[in-house]
Amino acid sequence: MIANAGRLNRRISIYGKVKSKTPSGFDTVKEGKLCDCWAAVYPLRMNDVKDNNILQTINTVKFTIRYRKNIDTNMTIHYKEKTFRIVGIVNPFYDNESLEITAEEVSRGNNKNDKVLNNG
Repeated sequence: MIANAGRLNRRISIYGKVKSKTPSGFDTVKEGKLCDCWAAVYPLRMNDVKDNNILQTINTVKFTIRYRKNIDTNMTIHYKEKTFRIVGIVNPFYDNESLEITAEEVSRGNNKNDKVLNNG
C-alpha cells in the first residue's frame, strides 16, 4: 500500500508513441495520450545550462504514481500545460505499488526564461 496515498492529488497525463494510419493508408508513429492518472508532484532541482550562448533553465521534478507496467523513458508527462521528458523510473522496494518518475521540463524554441549571455 502506498504510504500517504492522499498526496496523489494532482492529475497528470502520460503520452507515448502510438501507431496509427495516415488517410492514404500508410503506417505512422506519433505521440498520443496513453493514460491519465493521479500523482504526487515534488520539485527536485533547477539547473542552468549554457548552450550556444543561451542560458536555459532545466526544471527536474519527481512524480509519484500508482504502479503501472507500461511506463518507460520514451514517454512524456503533461502537467499544468507543461511537458516533462521522463529520464528515470524507480519501483521502490520492487513491491509494484508505486513508481517514482524523474522528469525534466521540455522547452521548445525560445523559452521566455532563456537569457542571452554577454561576452563583452
